[in-house]
Amino acid sequence: MYKKLLFLFIGIAITGFVFMSCSDDDSSTNPPPTPECTILSPNGGEVLQMGNVVKIKFENDLTDTVAMHLYKGGNFLMDIEAMITTNDSLEWYIPTTLDVGTDYKVKIGSIEDSTKYDFSDNSFAIAPAGDYIIVTSSNGGDIWLKGSTKQITWYDNISGSVNLFLLKNGVPVMDIFGTPQASNGTKSWTIPNDGSLIDGADYTLQIVSVDNPAVNDISDSYFCLATNDNTQNIVGEWDAVGTWTKWATEWNFIAGGTFTNGYGEPGTWYMVGNGLKVEFDLDTHSFLAIVNGNHLDGTMSNVAGA
Repeated sequence: MYKKLLFLFIGIAITGFVFMSCSDDDSSTNPPPTPECTILSPNGGEVLQMGNVVKIKFENDLTDTVAMHLYKGGNFLMDIEAMITTNDSLEWYIPTTLDVGTDYKVKIGSIEDSTKYDFSDNSFAIAPAGDYIIVTSSNGGDIWLKGSTKQITWYDNISGSVNLFLLKNGVPVMDIFGTPQASNGTKSWTIPNDGSLIDGADYTLQIVSVDNPAVNDISDSYFCLATNDNTQNIVGEWDAVGTWTKWATEWNFIAGGTFTNGYGEPGTWYMVGNGLKVEFDLDTHSFLAIVNGNHLDGTMSNVAGA
């Protein structure tokens, strides 16, 4: 009898010890989550107007000093708040001196530890005060093939009708709507392939309010209309003033030629000759070329220190 009770007490004691050991081990393998900061809004797709006060929402569990910054096109633009004193939101007056654009993001991050930060997941737009139209596609840099169907998109806050024009080198060459249509932010366009449009890398879109033509917008930069989809990476070299010195490519377009800044945009150069037209950006080393109806795009290797 006494032996059975003794074994029972020993069993209970062992079970309790194992239970407590397992509990301790479980808690040691599940530490509290690492403190972090997260942007909640604007988080992509919003349109914010200059001159307004907006609330930037975020989660901030960091014990570090935290700041908020504005980025445009992936580049730092300005401080929104050099030292954040809250952990969920702040109010921001949007300066009226900013450029209209669709490539803005905000960043929240630790000042002490550069590895602790978060960006808006996607870009948002900053629009001017009052009525606005902002072209979003094509806003430049695209290559659209004739005969394909593309979605033209824009932001606006107007209730009236708009006209939609295709421009080549700044000159209207087509009224895409034909007649004014209600502005709903999108237009499906089948690009003519009947010879009415020539290949070119200098096209833009313009959307104009019928009620107030001063309310309009044009693509930020050129896009390309082409007949054939023929891409090729090019390796070449150039100097800082824009004179070609060599093409190292099977295409071997032209042995020499001088660029001029004819489009009026810093860092953008072009040349025309022997059926070749090139748009070239010295900052990104990217280019878009049209050769006898075929288009080429890619990135050039800078071996001349430009």
